[in-house]
Formats: sequence, C-alpha cells, structure tokens
Amino acid sequence: MTKCAIGSKKTSSMTSSSGVALTLILLLLFIPACTPGRSPGRAFENYTLEYTAPVFNNLPPLNELVRVERYSAAQAFNSTAMVYRSGPSVLNTYAYHRWKATPPDIVTDLVLRDLRRSGLFKAVFSEYDEADARFVLQGRVEEFVEIEEEGNRKALLFLDITLLDRSQRDPAKGVVFQKGYRAHEPLEAPSPGAFARGMGRAMEQISRQATSDIYGAIKNLGKSEDSKPAP
Repeated sequence: MTKCAIGSKKTSSMTSSSGVALTLILLLLFIPACTPGRSPGRAFENYTLEYTAPVFNNLPPLNELVRVERYSAAQAFNSTAMVYRSGPSVLNTYAYHRWKATPPDIVTDLVLRDLRRSGLFKAVFSEYDEADARFVLQGRVEEFVEIEEEGNRKALLFLDITLLDRSQRDPAKGVVFQKGYRAHEPLEAPSPGAFARGMGRAMEQISRQATSDIYGAIKNLGKSEDSKPAP
C-alpha cells in the first residue's frame, strides 16, 4: 500500500511537470502571434529613365560600324542610390528608392539603343558583341544628381564622351573628339518619381545632341579622307 502511494505521487508529479512544459511551449508560440512586432521591411521602389529615342529622318546613313563601350562613373554615382544634393558639398540619398541599375549602366544602354534606332550607321555594337568596329564610343558619368537652383529642384546630368578611330596607329590621332554634355531639367515635385522623369528628359537632350555630333564627326572624317590624293 505504501509503495503504491509513493509510486502514485511520482507519476502525478511527472504528469504535472509535462503539463507545465507544454503550457510554456504553447505560450511561446502564441505570444508572438498576438503581440504586434516590427512590420516587414519596406520594399524598395526601383526607377529607370524613359523617353522615346531621337529620330533623324533627313540624314543619309553612313557605311560605318560603331561600338559602344560601357561607361564609367564618378564614385558618388556608381551605385543604384538615388542621390540628391541637399546643400553645398552635401549629398544624400532617397530612402527606399533606388535606380534599377547603376547610372553608367543605364546611360550605356540608352546610348546604345538610341544610336541603333537612329539608323545613321551601318551597325552599332555593344562591347560584348564580337565585332571589329572602326569607331569606338567611350563615356563617363560625371553627375547624375538632383540639385536645387534658385529655389527649384532640378535633375542634373553631365556626361563626358570620347569618340575614337581605331584605324589610326597614333593614339593621339585616333581621338576624333572628346566633349562634355550637360543638361538639367526642372522637377514638378521634390520626389524620386519626378527626379527619374526629369533625368529622362535630360538624357534625351544629351543623347540627341551626342548622336548628331558623332554622326557629323564620322561623316566629316570620311570627307577628309576622300579628299586626300591617291598614293
């Protein structure tokens, strides 16, 4: 009888301990579901530049090949961060908003697209294409930023572009031209979306002018060679 009573107490104690442990586990699972914790991280909104490729209807195409190399960029604009200038020598970035690709990649893709769609050259290649083009286009993004001028927010784009003639053995003679292109467009509002739209308009301006300059330089180079006396 006494032994049976002792055994009964041990069994009861073990059952009680198991019940407490199970209750604690259920509470641990239940509390997070009922307690408002941190909300999930906010998703980034990605932006790019959109505009219609410039059209050149009245210019005859040239029988030349052009290759566009990937543009480089100043370090401040070599990431997907959307940069704005909040004061002299002060650069900040929009939180939860970024470019879909880095500015040099965006600019390279658009320059390649616009030169191809212009119809002004026999063919236009990227640096990844296996093509031996005589003319090579290089560039650098110097500024890709939202600024404030006279109380107005603007998108500022500054590109350096170099056109090379690979047929020249002398590197100095191979530089057809090197030129800086600057454009700024007012923003309808101080917001990432307005910044992207303004930058698109600035890129369209520069692309139109740069394409015209490239065409004119290659055309004039052909004319000067045609005027040379035969050896």
